[in-house]
Amino acid sequence: MHILQLLFNVLFNPKTPSYLKQNFMFLSGGSFDLRSLDNLILETPIHKTEFYHSSFTVQSILLWNSLPIDIRRAQSLNLFKKLLLDHFLSAS
Repeated sequence: MHILQLLFNVLFNPKTPSYLKQNFMFLSGGSFDLRSLDNLILETPIHKTEFYHSSFTVQSILLWNSLPIDIRRAQSLNLFKKLLLDHFLSAS
């Protein structure tokens, strides 16, 4: 849960340094297909090693993309935390 909260901050906090934000790109299928962008799906980087697969970047993207759209579209960190907690409690 903490990895997703950190990613939310990286993606949506305007004070996040650009060197962190550049690791995360929202997927867009082209100029006419904005569905992925609307759904806030992140592009998963190509990862050939198990070491990189277990990195914060790859793992946080995989977790983020698996979240329901209403959680990814949360308008604040507090709302994101609440929705995330509700999601994980209902899944258990």
